[in-house]
Amino acid sequence: LVFLLAGLASVSITLWVTWQLEGGAAAVNEAGRLRMQVFRMQLSFQNHEQHLLDQGNARFSASLQLLREGDPSRPLQILWTPSLRAQFARIEEGWQHLSRMQTAATLPEFRAQGDALVQVIDDLVTLLEREMVRWTAGLHLYLAFKTIVRYHFVDDESHGTVDTFVHGKSSIRPLFVIDEIIQCILQGFEYLFIRTLYLITVYSDAGIQLLRLTYKGSSSQQAYA
Repeated sequence: LVFLLAGLASVSITLWVTWQLEGGAAAVNEAGRLRMQVFRMQLSFQNHEQHLLDQGNARFSASLQLLREGDPSRPLQILWTPSLRAQFARIEEGWQHLSRMQTAATLPEFRAQGDALVQVIDDLVTLLEREMVRWTAGLHLYLAFKTIVRYHFVDDESHGTVDTFVHGKSSIRPLFVIDEIIQCILQGFEYLFIRTLYLITVYSDAGIQLLRLTYKGSSSQQAYA
C-alpha cells in the first residue's frame, strides 16, 4: 500500500510539472506575439490606418489579459515569480503609455515608445525562458532520484521480475507499472505499443508459466551438466 501511494504521488508530481512546462512554453509564444503586434501598430500609425490601429489595440489587450489570467484548457500560464510579476507590470505600464500617444504623438515619438516596449517584452521572454530551464532541471533531478529509489528499494527487494515470478509471486510491483505508464505518456504511441505487448506477455498467466518452464528447464540442464 505504501508503494502504491508513493507511485501515485510520483505520477501526480511528474504530470503536474509537465503540465506547468507546457503552459510556460505557450506563454513564451504568446509573449512573442506581443512584439509582432507592436510592430504592426507602428506600421499602422505610420500609414494613418486608424481602423488597423484599433484592431491592434484590441489584440494587444487580449494577449495581456490571456498572459495575466492564463488558460488551463490549452494549457497556457506564466510560471510566476516576483521578477516576472515586476516585468509584466512594466509591460502594462509601457502599453498604457503607448496607447495614450496614439492621438497626439509624432511618428518618431510613437516609434521610440514602441521600440522601448518591445525591449521590455524581450526581457519578459528571457525571464520566462530562464524559469522554464529551472523547472526542467528540477524535473530531471526528480526523475533521476525516482529512478535511484526504484532500483534500490523496489528491484533489490524483489530480486528481479523473472525471479519473482518463478518463485510463485505473481503480484505486480506498483512502482514498476506506474513508471511504465509515465514512460508511455512521455514517449508516445510506439513505446506504448511495445511495452503493452511486453507487459501482456510477462504478466499474463501464460507468460508466467512460460517463464517458469524456461527457468526450470535451464536449471535442469545446468544440474545435469
